[in-house]
Amino acid sequence: MFVAGIVSTGWLRDEQLVPGQAIVAPSPVEFGVIRRASKVDASLSLSNESAGDIRVAEIESSCPCLSIALDRLEIKPGEVVGGQVVLDLGMEPAFVGNLSIDVTGRSADRHVLFRLKANASVRK
Repeated sequence: MFVAGIVSTGWLRDEQLVPGQAIVAPSPVEFGVIRRASKVDASLSLSNESAGDIRVAEIESSCPCLSIALDRLEIKPGEVVGGQVVLDLGMEPAFVGNLSIDVTGRSADRHVLFRLKANASVRK
C-alpha cells in the first residue's frame, strides 16, 4: 500500500471536482459509534472514470486523525484500486462527540481528483 502525502487542512469548498476524474466508494465512510481513543478502519475503492491516467499525489484531511492508504497511486482509465481509511483517535484521547471529516485527493498540479467524507460518533 502507498500512503499519499497526508496534509491536514480546512475543507476547501470553493474548489470543484473535475467531472469524470475519480469516484470513491463508499462515500461517505460511516464509522458509526466508536469509543474514544480507539482506532478503526474501513475499506474503500477509487475508480478512474476519466479518459486519461491519474496519479494521486496528495491527500488532504480536515483532521490529522484520519489517513488513507491506497494500493496504488497511479490509476489507468477504467481501473479500480482498493485502499484503507484509518481513523486513529489516540491523538485526541479525551475527544467525545460527532466527527465529520473532509478529505480531498489531489494530483501533482493540485487538481482535485476526489472528495470523501468520513463520519463517526465518539462515545466514552
